[in-house]
Amino acid sequence: GTTTWGPRFRAAELNFYLQDRWALGRGLQFTYGLRATLPLIFNKPTPNDDFNSGDIARRYGVRIGDVPKAQLLLSPRVGLSWRKDYASGQLSVDGGVGVFTGQVPFVWIVNNYSNTGVEQKGLRLTAKTDGGKIVESAAGFSVKPSPTMQSNTRFMLNAMNRKFRYPQNLKASLAVGFLTDDGWQLRAEALYTKTLHNAVFRNLAIERTGESLYLVSGNEDSALPLNRTTTNDYSAVYYLDNTSRGYSYSLSGSVAKSFSWGLSLMASYVFGHSYAVCDVPSTSSSSNWSRTYALDLNDVPLSFSAYDIPHKVSLAASYHKRYAKLFDVSAGLVYQMTSGQRYSLCFGESVDFNGDGAYGSTLMYIPTEAEMQTMRFADDESCGLWNDFIESDSYLRS
Repeated sequence: GTTTWGPRFRAAELNFYLQDRWALGRGLQFTYGLRATLPLIFNKPTPNDDFNSGDIARRYGVRIGDVPKAQLLLSPRVGLSWRKDYASGQLSVDGGVGVFTGQVPFVWIVNNYSNTGVEQKGLRLTAKTDGGKIVESAAGFSVKPSPTMQSNTRFMLNAMNRKFRYPQNLKASLAVGFLTDDGWQLRAEALYTKTLHNAVFRNLAIERTGESLYLVSGNEDSALPLNRTTTNDYSAVYYLDNTSRGYSYSLSGSVAKSFSWGLSLMASYVFGHSYAVCDVPSTSSSSNWSRTYALDLNDVPLSFSAYDIPHKVSLAASYHKRYAKLFDVSAGLVYQMTSGQRYSLCFGESVDFNGDGAYGSTLMYIPTEAEMQTMRFADDESCGLWNDFIESDSYLRS
């Protein structure tokens, strides 16, 4: 088990394992296992009575101070393997399916202890300016500053679903291998992973207005939903919830051989795709929400994961030989080639034009050349430069 300590946060994770295998005869072998994970949280965040009695809390059924109840996470796995000898070598088939639970991400829960709006608040004092020059100080220095007419006292809160489930995936695999009599190892494998529970984040301090901004007049595909803030008391209310959307798959093949005189060779190729709603790239709820790229950050569709790598080729060669009792020689060379990292093209927002409070996360609409003639630009040169940018990239052209 592991124990986590943080500011006013105390938790532990207990793990139990059970596994065994049975020989069924005729080259068959059955394997089963069970892992049980019990996350325990020993205290709760301080409730925020003002928020808990407010409009947002009542509308969404949310409370500051809620954390997940103790939940036993069961991860059963079963596998079956088969071996058969032939004149030219041995054929093997291995398959399995099971539920897998990763390390419990308590760091996501800690956000709800730090940002209750009770122990810790932000107070931003902004001086009055005229023509870029300060003409009036926001407030005199004090170890206990109080709000003034020129201050921004809005702060962010963190809340979560009290029925939140820790991340779990369902995995299934099937592999076929053949070991030849002269030592060549051939293997093909298929792997499928389905998200059962993963994290997703919303900002309850904004909502859709029901209106849209059309980049191309009358074209629904170019419509960007507009948002408005639902409260003047908080800059954001980040809500941690679950999603079951997401999956990945991969197909791989490899060949390897070790020679008696010390040389080993290996080559493999992997093809696959990964889809997710939220990749959870950060430990903070604010980053996880704002660093998702979509038209609506509170309603993100299933799309390619940032960790999607469609193609991967690996080549390896190593040499190992003992020339004397105390003299070993080892050398290795590895080459890998992979697809580039996924990325999104977004509007560079110097102004929060869609009202969601996030900058640089709104996906860019790519118009056709005909649509560009109906759009408004600062000047003809800007229209031409954007068209040149689109035409210079094979993905954007299509």
